[in-house]
Amino acid sequence: MDQGEKRTDIDIWEPDSKIFNPLADWSWEDIVQYVTENDVPVNAGHNWVFRADEWIDPLERHETDLPWTKSDLGKPFWACTPEEIQGGANEAYIFKSFGDMHTTVPVYPHMSERAGRFVRVANTECGIHTRNSVAGGPHGGNLVDLFVDESEHAGLIAGCEGRVIELTERQACDLELLSTGGFSPLTGFMTQETYDHVIEEMRLPEQQLWGLPVVLDVASEDDAPAGSDVLLRYNGEDLAVMHVEDVYKPDKTVEAKASFGTSEVRPPPLLDFLSAAVPLLPWC
Repeated sequence: MDQGEKRTDIDIWEPDSKIFNPLADWSWEDIVQYVTENDVPVNAGHNWVFRADEWIDPLERHETDLPWTKSDLGKPFWACTPEEIQGGANEAYIFKSFGDMHTTVPVYPHMSERAGRFVRVANTECGIHTRNSVAGGPHGGNLVDLFVDESEHAGLIAGCEGRVIELTERQACDLELLSTGGFSPLTGFMTQETYDHVIEEMRLPEQQLWGLPVVLDVASEDDAPAGSDVLLRYNGEDLAVMHVEDVYKPDKTVEAKASFGTSEVRPPPLLDFLSAAVPLLPWC
């Protein structure tokens, strides 16, 4: 169920394609429990941890002679505590999943079970069992539609218990794109796991290409506590009810460096030149 966007809601039996998915209703915790209780052999790479003093770009983690130390934990990472994995280092990466070894890299322990596969290539899974999307279809294969029936509006708003966030114009635009499927396959503002994945790899956890984070910034966690429902409003109009799954504080310096290649406030010289040149161009 973690292996791609199109598998998140598959059935055990798919009659149209005659595909049998015996573990479709198993969670990751179910898998780990079964493996542990029945002494199922696992890839020895799950025992490895790569520790470094500084962050290493995921697009470079396949290279040799990297400034990290590879250690054997002696057991799979899921049987270790966060302290055992970190080992006192600033950065610690483990293999969550394995594809072709030349395109698989270690990632942060909190990332999805699919993370680290097919890095630096366009693939999201091997061609043997890819569920192909329709040509010209939406990004991710399914067009997202978050609209609800009008009869549900009052109940959803009442569930917010007075919590309201007044959106800026930019935030309202992001919300509209999420609601109408313009940001497919996103079904909401990004959680920290999705945010981290996009910042580090320019891909969603399911490995679809995604260039920049789509988040809803608030002044305080009190404005939208985790687990609550919040009414989103713009220019006096109620636009949506958001269920808050995750609240986190990103490192904007890291985000700027990863997204734009620089954390400098001053634009690079080329942009300075373009800014100076624009007023000289004729209006169309």
